[in-house]
Amino acid sequence: MNLRQVLQLVGKLTSKRVGMADIVLYDDLTRESVVFPVIPKELPDVGYTQKNETFNGATQDITLVGNMGLRTYSMQNFLLPVGRKYSFARPKGSDGKKIVEFIKKRMEGKTIMRLAITYSDGTELLNMPCVCNGFSYHPDKIGDYHANIDFQEYVYVNTTNNSKTQQNNDLSGTKTGATPQLNPDGSGRMTTDI
Repeated sequence: MNLRQVLQLVGKLTSKRVGMADIVLYDDLTRESVVFPVIPKELPDVGYTQKNETFNGATQDITLVGNMGLRTYSMQNFLLPVGRKYSFARPKGSDGKKIVEFIKKRMEGKTIMRLAITYSDGTELLNMPCVCNGFSYHPDKIGDYHANIDFQEYVYVNTTNNSKTQQNNDLSGTKTGATPQLNPDGSGRMTTDI
């Protein structure tokens, strides 16, 4: 089997599998969720970026590999049926009005959501905490909504105390209640006073 045949086979398997996918938005705090009722034939791409930098060296350019950027997921012109159950819709799909209200409520309340895309066999394409960076929708002639939604990954920063060491787990490197000070030996290094 050559590469072209392998790619065609993978494409056929994937296209069959996509119809069995669910896209779910979940609120970890309230445990509320909505399921997108209509899944397109091809799922949108998950966007990955890396913060690389290029410098001019003496004889050639040099690339400094940076940290990963935040993942993104954009859903363009998604159909959100209002008050209708179509034969091509997912059986557990939520009503379009409920999805619109769910997203608007989280945006207005500055609440983190979780975007999960799972296949019926249990495998996950995506499961990420996220915020909604952009959301627009409009009704069509029969009252269903068409929506454009831009999600961006949210990374939780741990600022709680470790129960064993009683140290703060934040990213500052100082212990809870510690005051950074210059080292008494005059070296300029910082120490903490605990």
